Amino acid sequence: MTFSMIHLEIKTSALVYWARQSKLSLSDKDYLIHAAMRLSFGSKAPQPFEVFDSGGRALKVLGYADCTGTELVEEMVSTAEPMLHEVISPDAVRSKNMPESWSVGRTLGFRVRFCPISRRSGEDGKIVERDAFLAACERTPDESIDRETVYANWLMERFKAFGGAEILDMRMKSFRLNEFRRKDKGRTLRKLTRPESVFDGVLKVSDSGGFASMLREGIGRHKAFGFGAVLLRPEGR
Repeated sequence: MTFSMIHLEIKTSALVYWARQSKLSLSDKDYLIHAAMRLSFGSKAPQPFEVFDSGGRALKVLGYADCTGTELVEEMVSTAEPMLHEVISPDAVRSKNMPESWSVGRTLGFRVRFCPISRRSGEDGKIVERDAFLAACERTPDESIDRETVYANWLMERFKAFGGAEILDMRMKSFRLNEFRRKDKGRTLRKLTRPESVFDGVLKVSDSGGFASMLREGIGRHKAFGFGAVLLRPEGR
């Protein structure tokens, strides 16, 4: 199966115009990009992915997909409404094939934007999501707890679950509480507040298959909305 890294550009002004025409809220950029990509590419849309905003006229999206950039463009040309071609220019969709195998012991730099939450069943049986830091504070109210340490442990647990890589070094680059727009099971759009953190560091590949699975599946929840993509770079960069 083809596994690719996808690069595409989203024109900011066209995204805003399309959102207004579609009566979508402008307050959640991640949701807008999710919606635009799903309506453009369907089930082939990149996931996980991350959005980069340098303050210019276009947003950059980097992510992973089980298809090539050419296949994404073919899907878009066949099915997407013309206005979406202004939002995501077919000429700005690029891709590269990811390695089929990874050398065990290889070290790489990495970056990941993730949503560090803990989940438990509530009294009514529904799943309750909590900031992993607040959940840790509740479990040990008499201890002084550091947010970065909690999130680092959360991230290490997710890496261990895949069994594909060991984190050698990492640091938190940013944190904020983010307001999301998400549809519930009744398809009603709800407002949620969740933690958002970006870590970067160095990892060592410990299993080729497990590492490939981690890249393909991503880390944590909300992966269709710009979270969980483990982006790689040469060590030391």
